[in-house]
Amino acid sequence: MNRPTTILCIAATLAAALAGCDKREPKKIPFPGNTSPETKSPETPAQPEQSKPSPPPRMDPAPAAPSGAAHTITFKGFSMDVPAGWQTQSVPTGGMRAAQFEWPGSASADDAPTCIAFIFPPGQGGNVESNLVRWRGMFVEEGDPTPGRTEELASSHGKITLFEKSGTFKLQATPMAKEFTPRKNWQMLAAVAEIGGSTLYFRATGPEAGVQAQRDAMITALKSLRKAGG
Repeated sequence: MNRPTTILCIAATLAAALAGCDKREPKKIPFPGNTSPETKSPETPAQPEQSKPSPPPRMDPAPAAPSGAAHTITFKGFSMDVPAGWQTQSVPTGGMRAAQFEWPGSASADDAPTCIAFIFPPGQGGNVESNLVRWRGMFVEEGDPTPGRTEELASSHGKITLFEKSGTFKLQATPMAKEFTPRKNWQMLAAVAEIGGSTLYFRATGPEAGVQAQRDAMITALKSLRKAGG
């Protein structure tokens, strides 16, 4: 082997040896603008603050009643003997509804006769005649409303005027609603009770058969209406 060839072999051997000694890992180049792309997650956008729902109206609890028996309830300073089968319901606190009852004998909850007692501040609510006119107009009729039937009930506690009428009733979602659902063969049994210087208004509505079945029971209850403790 001549001398130039020997020198080239020695140089190649040294280069290979030096290359084997440098075992450093290649340097990682970070992604632009992100030094840790495998760990850093995008920020979650802030959620808009949701408005809180309005709280439900406060309700006066329904007076406790023995199951399946006639009983006495007290509401708004009055007492009344309630027949068995009348389900006492809660009414909104601070409203004009003094008491509310669901009557038995209906195959559907939507058609269950309901009796509501109202009491208004002094000077409000109207007299007997104005309420009779309003109640007569709550039925679908052509021409002037028919009068219905009015009766004075004997009571040792005050004066009670009973009103009843049947036909196609204007069922409203709220008392001041302009629209209504006509309900055929419905009956209203209502009363103005003037007791101890106060006036209470009762109104029961529902399918005629269900309301008529509770007519005598309602009359008995109205006659028992009195000032609490009296």
